[in-house]
Amino acid sequence: MASDPLDLPGLLQDAKAPWTAAPKGTVIGHVHLQVGALAEAEAFYAGTLGLAIMARYPGASFLGAGGYHHHIATNVWNSRNAAKRSYPSTGLAELALALGTGEQAAILARGGAVRMVDPWQTQVTLVQKPVS
Repeated sequence: MASDPLDLPGLLQDAKAPWTAAPKGTVIGHVHLQVGALAEAEAFYAGTLGLAIMARYPGASFLGAGGYHHHIATNVWNSRNAAKRSYPSTGLAELALALGTGEQAAILARGGAVRMVDPWQTQVTLVQKPVS
């Protein structure tokens, strides 16, 4: 798994118009979350949501589904021992996961719900994956 730096100046230079928002229907393939403790993050994202732990680096866990290298990464690089967030605050407020009906049923069977919060108060919402 490569970790190449983003060429932000080049990306900005290529922009044709000022950015206002992501287009409707945009899907983000993976997210990186700052968490307070990897064990708690793995208990929630692997234990409750059923993602597989694909790799561990010092201070980080990479979790994915279907053999993909990671859909969610958690790290403590800037947030070790962070407490639950109170809102309003800076950071990601909600994460929506698009799942098939079987995946959603498995999460519910493990004690999950359609709307949950992770240990740091990030809202996690399960949504039905559109049929292609």
